[in-house]
Amino acid sequence: MQLFETPEVSPFASGYHTWAVWNGARNSAEAISAAEALRSHALLVSPPGDRAAADALRADPARALARPPIDPTFAVDEERPAPERIQLALDAGDAPALVFVSDGYHPWWRAQVDGRPATVLRASIAQMAVPVGPGRHAVELRLVRPALVAAADWLTAAAWVGLALGAPIAWLRRSE
Repeated sequence: MQLFETPEVSPFASGYHTWAVWNGARNSAEAISAAEALRSHALLVSPPGDRAAADALRADPARALARPPIDPTFAVDEERPAPERIQLALDAGDAPALVFVSDGYHPWWRAQVDGRPATVLRASIAQMAVPVGPGRHAVELRLVRPALVAAADWLTAAAWVGLALGAPIAWLRRSE
């Protein structure tokens, strides 16, 4: 078993020019390649369900694992105006990249890169990554609840308000 350790605190968001697509297979060759990716400061991502995104990731898998660059990551400016919204600004340079976000992956997260829909990938087992092309980009992530969940949340809130208003009225009627 091999561990990856970094003594400094990682930033909330960072960009990677190197990655490895790992499907979670448990055979030793997959495990060794996953450990090598971590040692090379490459981002591990699960293959997305979107075929085009999966093909794009596999087209140049772990580009620099054979010859890792001196600094495979780059800085990303982040802003979180609301708990369910993340805004990122970055310059990926002249190569495609993955923007890693240290927030929990959930299938309800939706991404836009420069206003166009983008794939949200599961990265490093439980976090998120968004693929971007070369150059400067604005990335926005939003947690979008399905309509049924939003309706259930509204009904729950209404029930709590009803309980808060109804309990004192019931108590007053009972004490009469």
